Amino acid sequence: MIYRAIVNTLIPPVDYPASLLINRSDWGQVLWAIKQGVPHYIRHSGTAKLLGVEPQDGFYTPQVGDVYLVVRLKPGIAPRGVEVEASPDDLEVLKVEVL
Repeated sequence: MIYRAIVNTLIPPVDYPASLLINRSDWGQVLWAIKQGVPHYIRHSGTAKLLGVEPQDGFYTPQVGDVYLVVRLKPGIAPRGVEVEASPDDLEVLKVEVL
């Protein structure tokens, strides 16, 4: 699987008509993607630390045909906007295909 990006939020496609096919994935896919050099747009410092990368400020713009990973905190782990030390068990990983 070739991923275009790793992000920390679900991003709607820019070009329409398009739809998203969303499936659960796992932490192993995220680590594999990082080793393959897939660009990441993770702003959350705790998540970036788990990935072994620095937080990034850039933006990813999904296009039709892209497949990307979303790594985000599971609901209820922390209030919105609060920085936490996360573990892989605290994260939800999604594989998103832009159709």
